[in-house]
Amino acid sequence: MLSINPNMKQLVQRQLEERGTRTAGQPVRPVTTVKSKALHDLQFRASVEGHVFISDERESAGGTDAGPAPLRYFLAGIMMCHQVWCVKSAALADVRLENRKKSSAVQANTAPPSSRLRAPRASR
Repeated sequence: MLSINPNMKQLVQRQLEERGTRTAGQPVRPVTTVKSKALHDLQFRASVEGHVFISDERESAGGTDAGPAPLRYFLAGIMMCHQVWCVKSAALADVRLENRKKSSAVQANTAPPSSRLRAPRASR
C-alpha cells in the first residue's frame, strides 16, 4: 500500500481553484529559473529552486559518467510529471492507488539523419 497525504484531494482542489481565479494581467504561472554551468567537457551543473544536479555523458560518448545524460533527465522528468498527475487525479476521484512504479524504455536511433531519409529502392 502506498502512503499518500490524506489531504491530497484538498491540496489539489485548492491548486486548481487558484489557477482558475487569476485575474487579467496576473502571471499565468510562477516563473521558474533554471541555471546551468559548464564544468568541463560534457559535464554540467544545473540548479533549480534550491536543488542541484550534475549531468554528464557516458565515457564512450566523451563524458566521465558523473551523472545521467541530459536526455535521461528530460525523460525522467516527463515520467515523474505523469506520475504526479496520476496521483493528483486519483486523489480528486477518490481512487485508491496500489502501486506508483513506472518504467519506460527509449531506444535512440543512432543512424545518421541522411540514411533515415533515403527513399526505399524500387524492386525490379
